Amino acid sequence: MTKKIRLSNRQIAVLAVMTALMLTLMIVTPIANFFGFIGTAFIVLIIIAAAAVSEGLVVGIIAGSVFGVISFIVSFMLPQPLAPCFQNPLISILPRVFIGVVVYAVHRLVDKLIKNSGSGKKHKILRNGIPAAAGALFNTVAVMGLIALFFGGKNVESGNIITSIDAKLILTVIATNGVAEFVLTLLLTPPIVAALTAARRTGKTTVKADKSAASDAASDKGGLPRANDEDAGAQKTVAERKSELRKEAKERADALTARYRRGADKKIFKKVSAIIKKEKAESVFIYKSFGAEPDTNALIKNLLDNDKKVYVPILGKDGEMEAVPISRDTKYKKNKYDIEEPKKPEKSVEKGVIDVAVIPLLAFDGEKNRLGRGKGCYDRFFSGTKIGKIALAYETQRMERIPSEEWDVKPDIIVTEKAVLGKRLKKR
Repeated sequence: MTKKIRLSNRQIAVLAVMTALMLTLMIVTPIANFFGFIGTAFIVLIIIAAAAVSEGLVVGIIAGSVFGVISFIVSFMLPQPLAPCFQNPLISILPRVFIGVVVYAVHRLVDKLIKNSGSGKKHKILRNGIPAAAGALFNTVAVMGLIALFFGGKNVESGNIITSIDAKLILTVIATNGVAEFVLTLLLTPPIVAALTAARRTGKTTVKADKSAASDAASDKGGLPRANDEDAGAQKTVAERKSELRKEAKERADALTARYRRGADKKIFKKVSAIIKKEKAESVFIYKSFGAEPDTNALIKNLLDNDKKVYVPILGKDGEMEAVPISRDTKYKKNKYDIEEPKKPEKSVEKGVIDVAVIPLLAFDGEKNRLGRGKGCYDRFFSGTKIGKIALAYETQRMERIPSEEWDVKPDIIVTEKAVLGKRLKKR
């Protein structure tokens, strides 16, 4: 089944603004003449690169395609030396479609390469600038290469301007414009991306879900309430906001370096161990960490070494979460979500035997509202229970506000490397 591509309201708004900017820069004659064809194209390249870095692959591809279509139209409107070349859509449109692809691919590669070295903040130019510069260089080389392919050895005429397309011209444009665009895009894109990111983080979204309208059972929440049809608009807004926050929180967590994580995990380990000891818990339900989640392996080992009963979550045959006991000798395999589960799980236990639960999250706020991955597994597992819950996170995952719905699990305590939110666990 083909996966549908859906853009968020924010992405649509960003595309609309960028399209308006490109139209203004390239079609409004006085502005286009002021910057010149090359200058205008350079500014547009920065816009496309910033879109691909801050908003993702699809937005980058769309922005590049819009640039290509506009440059194709402009080639018939404004007399520029190479305008006849850009009247070929294979030159004006095709390379521009792939600018966003190149920027996005290089961004992911650079992000992966630098993740294990230094502070993420020190590498803003590398993380955001190099992909943008690579996109700009790709555009210059691809466009000039296609011009050489289709028009090499020919003269093109635009108005009273006659241009000879030869190797010297091609190499000169690549060497001068290509290098200039590479350097300037490298330096100018990061602050633009930073501004877009800051706008996303500080943007005010007012979401009010009518709880009285949440009486029907959610189809994929196992009997938990959902909004009725009359409140569908508000619920869609909540879902969209949660989706945006999940993406942002994941990006923030992924940006943390391995060195920082190791130090943060040690601090979180000490705080959680102290809470469990204070609560005199003998049985602990704890998640197996994966991806950018705070590591729980050391905590699990410590609990087992202290003869505590430890349970980890697995997905049962019906897709619902169950708690199964583990030991020091337990072997693991990865489930369909890439999360470790016991290879040969023992029989699941009743929730009532659990003293304390240690759970993951993607984002949280100062009111201890928790945002998970959207599957509802933990919400359904803890529904109707009085198990004390400790959620682990990195401080960077703290948001100004998390939209909350009736069925969302709210931890009693949230522990980060810098703070502990909440003073005591729920009494059973």
